[in-house]
Amino acid sequence: MRDWVSTLPRALLACVSLMAVPAAAQAGDLHFQPGLFADPQFDPKITVGTSVSHVNGIAHEYVYSNGGTHKLSELDWQINDTLMLNAELNIRFSPWMSVKFDGGTKVTGSSDLVDSDWIWHGDVRDHWSHHEDTTVKSANRFDVEGRLALYRHPIFTLEAIGGFRWNEWEFQANGGTYIYSSDKNHLNDLIGDIASGTQGIAYKQNLLTPYLGLGMNVNLGRFALDGSVTGSQWSFAHAYDRHFIRNLQFEDTTHNQSYADYKFGGSYHYSDTVTIKADFEREIYSLVKGEVQASTIGGGVNGIGGKFLGTSGGPGDGLDNETQRYTVGLTYNLN
Repeated sequence: MRDWVSTLPRALLACVSLMAVPAAAQAGDLHFQPGLFADPQFDPKITVGTSVSHVNGIAHEYVYSNGGTHKLSELDWQINDTLMLNAELNIRFSPWMSVKFDGGTKVTGSSDLVDSDWIWHGDVRDHWSHHEDTTVKSANRFDVEGRLALYRHPIFTLEAIGGFRWNEWEFQANGGTYIYSSDKNHLNDLIGDIASGTQGIAYKQNLLTPYLGLGMNVNLGRFALDGSVTGSQWSFAHAYDRHFIRNLQFEDTTHNQSYADYKFGGSYHYSDTVTIKADFEREIYSLVKGEVQASTIGGGVNGIGGKFLGTSGGPGDGLDNETQRYTVGLTYNLN
């Protein structure tokens, strides 16, 4: 599945280029009919909106050795029933061009962590822990997106999309149960519990992504349908992982991560000013590897100020993220 995620941005760029040529030719054949791409009587339209999203998904964290060829550790951070409150501002400068700003923050959310290690035997798990007392400590998102019409029709519009998105996910795991190995000859011989409430592991992902894509809108009177496909090969990520019991902190920065986003929904124009909207969105940040730095956890804010221990000198860490999001909301036309 990850192969088509990595090729999506190139395919989208090719599609946008191919669509732009016939669209321009068509505009010339039609002698720029009024209202096709511009309307001299058009006044910019501004809409504001608010919505609530229900998000599920998973964020993975990986640790590697041998230059990224052997997986030492995998941490599976579930994103369960997370609610986010969103706000948006949409400015339509003309019938063919618009810019939208939107963002959201977590209201409530739960998680679940499974931590697995393959330290001594590459194909046999020798350390495992499960942390049910895990929370989504914070989740934030901001997006700025521009759209330019490639083709316009009274009931159908095809648009080129370009934008920039920031996603942040932060988790905190406490307590739990474990099955560890005392050495390579005594596998899975240590079984026990971590005291409830004991601060265990914290993990945070910051994902920054410029993207391109295609969008469409079908106007059915008071009803409308819309969808978009966007992607990128230029996503940048910064993540940190803190193991409080071992007093260790790991940080990694990655580049050129593949990203894909699929979104479709519908709306109902309740009145000239109020629109009710609902949509489904799936985001995929594919696996990317990078160098990792290790240090002790300091005493300052957010653990800053610990002792530096070294770097992996090559691919030593990795991450990915995948979410599904259902959103319902209202928009209001200020004009």
